[in-house]
Amino acid sequence: MVWGRLLILLAAVTLALAFAGANHLYGTSLRDDYSLDEEELARGTAGGDTLRRAGFLLLAGCGTLGALFGKAGRWRAPLLSPTGGGLTGVALIAMFAWWAASISWSDDPPLTARRIVVVGLFLLGAGGLAKALTGRQLVIAAVGAVSLHLFAGIAVEAALGTFVPWRADYRFSGTIHPNIQALQLATGLCGCVTLSGIFRTERRLDARVNVWWLLWGAVLLGFLVLTKSRTATAGAALAVSATGLTAASPATKLLSLAGGVAGATGVLVAILLAGVDPTEDVRDAALMGRTEQHSSLSGRLPIWEAIIPYIAEKPWLGHGYGAFWSRQRVDAISDDVGWPLSASHSGWIESAAEIGLIGASLMAALLLCGTFRAAAAIRDPVRPGDPLPAFALALTLLMIANAFTEALIHDVRLVPCLLWASLAKLTVLSDLPRASRAVAASPDRSLR
Repeated sequence: MVWGRLLILLAAVTLALAFAGANHLYGTSLRDDYSLDEEELARGTAGGDTLRRAGFLLLAGCGTLGALFGKAGRWRAPLLSPTGGGLTGVALIAMFAWWAASISWSDDPPLTARRIVVVGLFLLGAGGLAKALTGRQLVIAAVGAVSLHLFAGIAVEAALGTFVPWRADYRFSGTIHPNIQALQLATGLCGCVTLSGIFRTERRLDARVNVWWLLWGAVLLGFLVLTKSRTATAGAALAVSATGLTAASPATKLLSLAGGVAGATGVLVAILLAGVDPTEDVRDAALMGRTEQHSSLSGRLPIWEAIIPYIAEKPWLGHGYGAFWSRQRVDAISDDVGWPLSASHSGWIESAAEIGLIGASLMAALLLCGTFRAAAAIRDPVRPGDPLPAFALALTLLMIANAFTEALIHDVRLVPCLLWASLAKLTVLSDLPRASRAVAASPDRSLR
């Protein structure tokens, strides 16, 4: 028990430190629009800095230890047995293999090779996480890592004097862009809800709801709202609602649907009878107070329009993983849209540009298969009380929603790491049965 808790703490701290070094910047909340300056964009395009390398080396080192000595998971061939990883496991392996294969047709093979090395370190960390931790431990470590980044973000903003949540234009960022912070907080919220036990499918007298997880989830939700990230907030609502309906009985699903429709209709009728025009209020609420460029998805449409001609140049294979955003294209597209950028703000556009329509299709197949795999595992009788399937489903749905307006699923960050580790845990690195773990962790008892 003590070793298990220590392992969770170690995993959470490792994840927090590794991705803080790799992706976070101290003065983010001081920047205009929370974006990188030209020097930082150039350094990122060239291959990163010392902290980034140290972060991924830490992740890979701990992942190696987890892969070699972890006793919570076992490798399974994707399609070689009835209990194998299935199509989700195949898609998981195929997508990353396609990323690596893009070196052969990349516009900049050395750059793609360096990026693939980073992806390899990243996946080693995710695999070690899945091998060393049980499903429940993985979800707790995920919430822990997100929470550590939240604490650090609050402390940094307080030190810089930028923690002013009472101001109308305030967005909580901490040490990363508010949209990325929001995705992490949404992930932590999904983890808290699943750990609370409210999605538990077995009906036992002792199956109580853990209120403490729900209370911490409410704190994460509060900071999620403060980021004013519309995509992450809507994605979290979708993920939690859809996961709850998946875990519910057919009668509960029907009652929830009928109650939701009836409740929404009643509220709308009450508003109209009161003589209030809800159009403006609803629009402002949906935009979370951010009305700038709402007609063009906060400026994303011009970015996509500028990138599409480059996709048409190499539609099937793409320009190579990590090779699309060359200095020349960064300058050209930035000039077209009117501000500096180095991402497409869409996982689908980013995938099509870097690894082609084939690569984007593999990603779509992986997310679709992962959704069905996790949904089926929620009601699996051999997983009583395991929060991992519900967490994996919620996280997959969250990332599907996020991929429409952000390219984070295509990057090496904390939330994608947790997603790939969760799907690996459901497919190619499944939990050992509890009895097997007990035998593996204890001395030989054959003489007892």
